[in-house]
Amino acid sequence: MMILKTIYLKIGDLRLPSEYTYGFLKRTRSMCNYIAREVLAPMKFEADGFSRICINFCTEPEQEFFLNSSKVACAYLKFDRHGYDELPTDGSNHFYAEGIRTGLAQMEKFTAIPRAEILQGLEKFEARDFTNEWIHKQKVFKIPSLRAALKCELTQSDFTLRLEIIKGEVVIFDEVILKTDPDEVAFGYRFRDIQVEEGKLVVTSKVGGNLFEKSLNEL
Repeated sequence: MMILKTIYLKIGDLRLPSEYTYGFLKRTRSMCNYIAREVLAPMKFEADGFSRICINFCTEPEQEFFLNSSKVACAYLKFDRHGYDELPTDGSNHFYAEGIRTGLAQMEKFTAIPRAEILQGLEKFEARDFTNEWIHKQKVFKIPSLRAALKCELTQSDFTLRLEIIKGEVVIFDEVILKTDPDEVAFGYRFRDIQVEEGKLVVTSKVGGNLFEKSLNEL
C-alpha cells in the first residue's frame, strides 16, 4: 500500500504543443494543490499501488484507466479543445472541477480512492471562490520581539510568497519575496523556514542559499 499524496489534471494528447499542455497544467495547479494540501495530506489514504492520481484529457481516449509503472493511477477523459479554448477566464475553474468529478467517478470503477472526501474538499474550494491561500510558516522571536509569517497564494497565473513581519501590533514589513509560475516544481524548493541568525532575519531554502535576508537594524 502507498499513501496518496497528489492529484493532477493534464492534457494527455502528445500531439498538442508543449507550451499549450504546460499552460493547461499550470492553470489547474491551484485547485489540485488545494485538494492535496487540505484533503490528501491530513487524510493519509492508503492506496493500492499508487501515490498520485492523474486525470488526463485526450482528444481520443483509448482507455478509461491505467496504473502506470511510476505509481500513478490515470483516468482518461475526452478533450474538446475548441470548447475549452472558448471558455471565459472565470469558467476554466468550473471546467477543471467537473473534470475532477468525472475522472474520479470513472477511476472509482477500477480502484479504491477517497472520492467522497476529495469532492467535499472541492466543494469547499468552490465556496472560497477558488481562492488558494495558506500560511507556510509563522514564528515568534522573543529576541528581537518580532512575529513573522510566510504567506502563500496560488492562482491560475502565479505563485506568490509574502513575508509579513509584525513588531508589537504594527506591521513593519509586508512584501512579496518570491513570484513564480503556478507550479510546485517552480516554487516548492525555494523556501523552507524563517530564522534569526547573525543579526539578520532569514528565509531559508530547501536547496541552495537563503531566499531572503534582512538586517534586524533595518527593521
